[in-house]
Amino acid sequence: MEQASCVATMASIDDAMAIVGLIVATKKLKRSKRHRAIWCKDWLMKREHYSHINLVNELKFAPKDWHNYLRMNEETYLKLLSMVTPLIKKQDTVMRKAISPHERLTATLRFLATGRSYEDLKFTTIISPQALGVIIPETCEAIYKVLRKDYFKFRQTEDEWKNITKHFENRWNFPHRLGAIDGKHIDIIRPSGSGSYFYNYKGSMVLLAIVDARYQFIMCSFGVNGRISDGEPKNIDKVVTASCALHNFLMSSSNSYSSAECFDHENLEDGTITSGLTSHDSNMESLYRRNSGNNATAAKNFREQYVHYFNNKGSVPWQDNFIP
Repeated sequence: MEQASCVATMASIDDAMAIVGLIVATKKLKRSKRHRAIWCKDWLMKREHYSHINLVNELKFAPKDWHNYLRMNEETYLKLLSMVTPLIKKQDTVMRKAISPHERLTATLRFLATGRSYEDLKFTTIISPQALGVIIPETCEAIYKVLRKDYFKFRQTEDEWKNITKHFENRWNFPHRLGAIDGKHIDIIRPSGSGSYFYNYKGSMVLLAIVDARYQFIMCSFGVNGRISDGEPKNIDKVVTASCALHNFLMSSSNSYSSAECFDHENLEDGTITSGLTSHDSNMESLYRRNSGNNATAAKNFREQYVHYFNNKGSVPWQDNFIP
């Protein structure tokens, strides 16, 4: 009798535990459903009403404002849009309409032009920061893919390199010049757990580039260490390489991209230089030359040869005006 009572008690305990577990599971399910019910803020669902795309449509009637907003004229923009659309177009789903290539490209161009955060851009694009974090790197990757062949091609033939030297000599009075090389520190936010594999002591990644006599990139090297699995450095790489390719594209396609006031100007008569436009709030910092000790003998010899050349056969009438 006692044994039967014990068994009944155990069964009751098991039933009670099962009921408690069911109640807890039901509450979690309800809580999960409540969260899912507000998976997107109401105003983000009204993109067609509040998005900056409406502003862009109006800017078609004000070409200067259009150019200021997207950093290119409408004709150049439409050309770029037609090139990247096959790579960034998405299909609509039963849940919602896909973000169009036009919206994706304008959001990306505003990001590249302003450097604003995804959190800030959401208010003009009416696209969530999470979605922008996917859209912008994808679009940058597409920009680089469609432009690199024709606008960011590394020279392969002797004639192509000779053409570069010809431009340097004609424009800058500098013979046998294959390119000008320089680098920049690009500020980044270091991914957690990345240590110092790709990130230097300045909190930046280094862009090293070679340009031709017309300010166009010949080659760029931007460091992303292969040992880092975090996606953020790869996204930074996509943004930087796309920016370089886009620069070349705009230099070749749009006369209004880089106006004369962007560059330094020399007064040959009095030896003064008028500085061009500079960005005071840029997140790109120049590389500073370190004390490298004794330079290689070959480098010294080349330097002395150029000194001799530019002070004799290669001299120009106005160069002494710029010597203090």
